[in-house]
Amino acid sequence: MNVETNKIRCQARKFAQHQPSTKSASKVVNPHDDFGPQGSHHNDDFFEYNQSDLTHDRRVPVLITFPDEAQTGCESSQSCPLIPHDEKMDLPLVNGLATYIEPDNLQYLADYLPEGTNLILNNRVKYPEIPQLMSDMDMIPQGGVGRVERLPNIEKVWERGFTGKGKKIVVIDSGIHPHADLKDKVVEWVDFSTSKHKKMMDDYGHGTHVAGVAAGKGTKSNGEISGIAPDADIVGLRITTKAEAIRALQWCIENKERLDLDVVNMSLGEEARRGHAFDPWSVAVKKATEAGLTVVVAAGNEGPDPGSISTPGIFPGAITVGAYDSKGTPELDDDTVWRKSSQGPTIDNLHKPDVLAPGVAIFGPLAPKSHLDNEAFPHRGTDYFAISGTSQATPMIAGLVSILKQANPALGTEDIKSILREASAEAPIHPTLGTPAPDGAGLVDAEKALDLALARGATMVA
Repeated sequence: MNVETNKIRCQARKFAQHQPSTKSASKVVNPHDDFGPQGSHHNDDFFEYNQSDLTHDRRVPVLITFPDEAQTGCESSQSCPLIPHDEKMDLPLVNGLATYIEPDNLQYLADYLPEGTNLILNNRVKYPEIPQLMSDMDMIPQGGVGRVERLPNIEKVWERGFTGKGKKIVVIDSGIHPHADLKDKVVEWVDFSTSKHKKMMDDYGHGTHVAGVAAGKGTKSNGEISGIAPDADIVGLRITTKAEAIRALQWCIENKERLDLDVVNMSLGEEARRGHAFDPWSVAVKKATEAGLTVVVAAGNEGPDPGSISTPGIFPGAITVGAYDSKGTPELDDDTVWRKSSQGPTIDNLHKPDVLAPGVAIFGPLAPKSHLDNEAFPHRGTDYFAISGTSQATPMIAGLVSILKQANPALGTEDIKSILREASAEAPIHPTLGTPAPDGAGLVDAEKALDLALARGATMVA
């Protein structure tokens, strides 16, 4: 089906636009731009949207970021008369805002905004659909999924008393269902969507699964299906759009000291079309990292194409996680990078992902009556189901990071990143490329990472 794409010429702004891959031929390309490290970009004068991007009342959701010298540039209806100020979401973290614009007013707005302003589509976060997830499960061993996949030697870490106790993992995602494995662990809940649900909920089911992989207690499985950090607490932040994800990161910074936050999990992202210095999502992660948070981000499920790392996983300071495929066996000689795990380098020509974690046929809690509540997926009883993706690999690393912070509270993000890389095996063979994965490290050994963290001079926090 052909989808009509609307293009608005934005002569006043000069925003950074990435050269897309050949499979996205509909996007604007300038083949003469130079792509080098640290913020290479296109100067593209077009804002694009499809009819499917419109809201129910046929408006275009936009995210606007202003140059520093302009501050927000639109503090009042007088300064920006085209912006409906009763509906705007201020995003001071990226010096911007999100709002809705009538299609007929987009060109006027683009011409009105100051030089250096980014006018970007405020996409809804696109979680994997059921057909995609089912195709990702096409390597299920005959007889179904037998193993509960975890990081190597995580059980030895637990035996030594390190379970994430006293730490909190922020899960920015589709929400969290009050599953028995999770409901008593969620110490804070905020819904940043327009729905503003006061009680925990997850109508999609993605966030519930992710939270369980990171820190599920395993209550309904007698501990068989637990998270990597089963004693860590969870902060659930529900989002539906890119702007809401940025606002959630801002909230994390604002509440870091009050809640003693350490780790943020973002099993979400989108195609990187700008260098990290010009991408609002990456800028938000940069600010969160500078505030002392360790942000763990999915690499994306767009492999095996090189250069397919999603944003905000392109930001150098994020811990970007790719997916590993054990083939459902304990043996290592058949292991590979998961065939759809996004590959580096990033748009800025940086090596990513940073590490790999199991991402194929991963069991986690089921959110009943959610979008992903489907009998086609492998189940364990009525409380757990298995799906695949870098979304599932990411919370494994977020859980391990909380354990490393328990072992050594003084560790910063760069310390943790170096520990994870040192504790990783060499990159395994990529099943499509037939060679070792070209960028990033291999599978993380949890006990080796713990030993490295303890060797840096800290004592366990009880």
